[in-house]
Amino acid sequence: MKRVTAMQIQSAYVRILLSLLMCFSVIPGKGQIAGNSRLNSAMESINKLRERFPIEKLYVDFDNEYYFTGDTIRFKAYLLNADFLTLSHHSGLLYAELDDKNNNAIRRIMLPVASGLSWGGIPLEEKDFPDGYYTLRVYTNWMRNFGDDYIFKKGFYIASAGQWLVTANALRQKDQVNIHLRFTGLKKQPVSNRPIQLQVTDGKKSLYKSNTVTSPNGELSLEVSLPNKIGPQHVIITATGTNSGKTGSQLTIPLPVSGGVAHLKFMPEGGTFVAGINTLIGFKASGEDGKGQQVSGYIYNDKRQKIARINTVHNGMGSFKLTPKAGEIYTVEATSEDGTINHYVLPQVAISGTSLKIEQLPGDSLCVKLRASYDLLNNGKEYYLIAAARGIICYAAAVRFTDTLQAMTIPYSLFPSGITRFTLLNADHVPLNDRMVFIDHQDNLDIHIQTDPAGYGVRDSIALKLEVTDKSGDAVRGSFSVAVTDDAQVLKTSMENNILYSMLLTSDLKENVEEPGYYFTNGTADRIAALDNLLLTESWLGYEWADVFGPDKIPSFTAEREFTVSGKVTNVFNKPVPQTQVVLLSKKPLLLKDTLTDENGRFVFKELFPVDTALFLVQAKNRHGKRNNISISLDDFKSPVFTSIADAQLPWYINTDSTLLTHVAARNSEMSLLDTAHLLAEVTITGKKIVHGSKNLNGPGEADQILDEADINSASKTTLRMLLEQKIKGFAEGQFKYPADHQGARHPGDPIYRISYKINEKEIRFVFDGIDVDAFYYPPDVAEEITPVPNNKREYINSLSDDRKKYLDTYLDFYTTEDIKGIEVMANARYNSNYVNKFLSAAELMATGVSPNEKYAYLEITTRSGSGPFLKNVPGTVVYKPLAFSLPKRFYSPRYSVKNRALLPGTDLRSVLYWDPDLITNGWGKSACSFFSADKPGSYTITIEGTDINGDLGYKQQQIKIIPK
Repeated sequence: MKRVTAMQIQSAYVRILLSLLMCFSVIPGKGQIAGNSRLNSAMESINKLRERFPIEKLYVDFDNEYYFTGDTIRFKAYLLNADFLTLSHHSGLLYAELDDKNNNAIRRIMLPVASGLSWGGIPLEEKDFPDGYYTLRVYTNWMRNFGDDYIFKKGFYIASAGQWLVTANALRQKDQVNIHLRFTGLKKQPVSNRPIQLQVTDGKKSLYKSNTVTSPNGELSLEVSLPNKIGPQHVIITATGTNSGKTGSQLTIPLPVSGGVAHLKFMPEGGTFVAGINTLIGFKASGEDGKGQQVSGYIYNDKRQKIARINTVHNGMGSFKLTPKAGEIYTVEATSEDGTINHYVLPQVAISGTSLKIEQLPGDSLCVKLRASYDLLNNGKEYYLIAAARGIICYAAAVRFTDTLQAMTIPYSLFPSGITRFTLLNADHVPLNDRMVFIDHQDNLDIHIQTDPAGYGVRDSIALKLEVTDKSGDAVRGSFSVAVTDDAQVLKTSMENNILYSMLLTSDLKENVEEPGYYFTNGTADRIAALDNLLLTESWLGYEWADVFGPDKIPSFTAEREFTVSGKVTNVFNKPVPQTQVVLLSKKPLLLKDTLTDENGRFVFKELFPVDTALFLVQAKNRHGKRNNISISLDDFKSPVFTSIADAQLPWYINTDSTLLTHVAARNSEMSLLDTAHLLAEVTITGKKIVHGSKNLNGPGEADQILDEADINSASKTTLRMLLEQKIKGFAEGQFKYPADHQGARHPGDPIYRISYKINEKEIRFVFDGIDVDAFYYPPDVAEEITPVPNNKREYINSLSDDRKKYLDTYLDFYTTEDIKGIEVMANARYNSNYVNKFLSAAELMATGVSPNEKYAYLEITTRSGSGPFLKNVPGTVVYKPLAFSLPKRFYSPRYSVKNRALLPGTDLRSVLYWDPDLITNGWGKSACSFFSADKPGSYTITIEGTDINGDLGYKQQQIKIIPK
């Protein structure tokens, strides 16, 4: 059977839809009329915005559910057009970054996108990823035009597999938090009578600190005062075990606070609460952690009469009906599961307005009911009802209220599967009411996985045969990811997000949706009601009406179709230099290209594929063949700044379930085997690193730590300061006391400090190409008289404490990894003595109070220009180090044969048995793959999801048995 292409479907659909909608609009009770100009104008504005700002939707799936230090996060990205969910060709580059809790990008990679598909991996090396919260964000440059809500994000807690577990719970009562902790080993044996150092912080300020001892059962209890302005999600407990005065295991414990409902919001259907109109009101109760909480209670009028009862149905959500009276104030008395009672006030009752109510009728239709207060009847004004799905208008009607109720029946067939948003606008295109509904045509792909029902043995070959068809039973050609995980180590549930739930539901909502799979499992009345409650209480993620009818906006970020090197050539007067030659050179990849600037001095190089440690040299000359008095500015990727997210996994060792504990035990066994192998491995002695062109006073390779050119090239593109924080051991901010003669007689015994940088408590002096930047620094004289005298002179002096750091940051944030060839650390006396003798003045040597070798560390930084802390680059030449394409390594899956199947039994403990991000089905909808099972009997979960070229989505989970044979 011949299949119609997605582009043909889109083109035909748009032509038919627009021709129908532009020719007529419907007025209930009045039949059809032609040419409603205001309604047409509204639809044209929506379509214009969609064409100018096409929305990309991104879904990312993973090989595993959680990761440890040393693992690799493997993922596949599906970039789809939001309107028809077809694979997008709008962007050709994708960015993935792993950010720490302070939103610093620890690792950012760039991936090529081919026909809307891409996949990659981020290794979690211990030196780069200490234990802590991280957020993976994946996005295109174009998606940044729409804000954080459109960026794919997922939180992880990455930690090493240690030896302690913690059962933790906390109860908040006003400004007091009661915390209970129980420490055990991996086999649940109590950590008895162990000295523990406890510290509780809000991320910056210490709230509690003590030395204590666990009980014979491994338990500890404490009470912490928690100011109301501090949310418990920001509170961290650090527990450090000690033994004979020595520091042992250290655990970071985010505060898991319970204590009733923290928030209860009420959302009238359609967004208005109008007197005399019976209204469905949705509500959602959530705790301190943002998760849904169960509540029950009553609605009272201002005479304290009970008029309605409330009960949550699922994940803290529910609904009730109420006909409000003008002037009444309605209150809610809600009781949490723990018995806590809270009081709330419903939205204020409006005496005039409209309402929008939608009922799903049996069969295949919706009933839309529009109501208006009596003062709006027969006023001659026109209103417009517009229903849009995925940004496309699917229904539109003009309405005049001749009666308090206008009802219309609309068939499901007008809308695609997913969320449809109904909006009632007035004649001035101001939105009055909004309502979301979910349409499910059950038209997703059918994925059939053929396995052996009898099961498989350990270290057995497992072949999977895949067949995919669409709703009509036709074979489907598409791209799918396959992950096979051990059920004893990885908990995969149908409640979590997948490509179907994401594209049809969660990606159109602003807030996080708990257990999205609950709404798709089956069509029972309870689940349909729960889904309706979700749509009543959540916010729609899409265009704002102010953007639709406001002035045209210009995108701030372009769609990158491919990787390019572009920029502008200017002269000494900052004027563009047209028709001048620009040359691009690279050793890896090996290439040489040239081009001419246009009339605006701009140039661009295309068809490039930056791999590994790509480094480009861009050179330009003036018409006389000289590079003097000419400069090049490149269009570089500007790092985004994102807002923090609160929805992150807990560390694996907190309130651990048996599945995760099995995974930790297996991982520890694997690491023990690796450690043994490392001890038996050959020891290789390497020579010293050399930084070519360095002005190192000790000679080549003589330093405590060296980053050579290869190290710099392999680092992520970032500022010099970020590079130092990531790569130099012990580099951090520090606080140092001014010399005694600099304190000032007016502050005896009240030392004044400055903020600078340190390496292991030694203050750093920075030397660029043999030039000490402190030679150009003049510290503020905090002892001098200040005119006029500030209101609080001490505060003024403290404000100067970071003056030196600000000065140093002008260099550390000015230079990037592209400008640096090498960094050498001189911290110990063996290496810093020559620097102390050369760069410290006699006064500084006398003022230190301690040996200057013990006080200072020096960083010798070698730049590519060799010009010291003055010029970044050679005139007419720019060294450009872009983000290189990150090409994923093939997933390793062992292959067993008759000869090696019996070797080292019990050592294959893989949690992820197989991962293929791009399993392609052929024209008959078929594909196959194979792998070998591991050493433990049990069961595996096969997870397959993906899409075809027509925008149809598919997801399937299936289990197979592993039995001893």
